[in-house]
Amino acid sequence: MKPALLLALFLLPGASCLADTQLDGRYVGQRTVVRGSKPTCPSDGAAFWRITNGQFAYRFWAGRVPVQISADGTLKGEMLYSPSHGRNSWVRVTGAISGGSLEADAEWRACQLHYSLTRM
Repeated sequence: MKPALLLALFLLPGASCLADTQLDGRYVGQRTVVRGSKPTCPSDGAAFWRITNGQFAYRFWAGRVPVQISADGTLKGEMLYSPSHGRNSWVRVTGAISGGSLEADAEWRACQLHYSLTRM
């Protein structure tokens, strides 16, 4: 194997990990209800997310939604859940981190929430 290829194989995993962790940290801000109401949906209020190793778990009443953050700052996660009434449905979390700001939406059948958070 050529030395340049060996070097690339050796460095790529480290570069990927660095990209994942450069966005790590605690993000604090506001949650705003876009669609839905109590008691099914949470209300507007303070929110914080902790990102570790380029990922976090979004807390949802039916479990935790695994969310991955790409090196470019985009984030995405989804989980199929089974409500106590009705058919199975998806909860989805999408958004992006740029310049220390995180803008994201969480959406499921009854609710949509928007998060505007800043890295602390």
